[in-house]
Amino acid sequence: MALANAQTLAGTAAASTAGGLAAWEIGIGPAVLFMALAGTALGLLFSPPGGSRARLFVLALVYTMVSAATAGLLAELLSLDHRLDAAIALLLAFFANSAIPALRTAINDRVHTAIGGRDKRHIDDGD
Repeated sequence: MALANAQTLAGTAAASTAGGLAAWEIGIGPAVLFMALAGTALGLLFSPPGGSRARLFVLALVYTMVSAATAGLLAELLSLDHRLDAAIALLLAFFANSAIPALRTAINDRVHTAIGGRDKRHIDDGD
């Protein structure tokens, strides 16, 4: 059992290092990345999504990277001080567990409305 834990820890460390280096290359600083990771951890602790450990790991990675990249983009677009990137990343990552599924639902509704020409809630299916 100890060997499996060591392999898991080594794999996590390697993946984290690779993710950190990739984020550094696209312009996400270490403070922003750390705060996004902290926000993701807190958000997932307060409202766990359920499922397997692998699903939780993938969600944490996705929420962290999306929040860090979005924080940098928002700070750049809104001409904010770059010292606020980390705080924005923390907030975005904390609320990612509830905001991303809500955004997905809203986008799906908008696409169905645009493609179908009317609101999908009012479609008569013959029942």
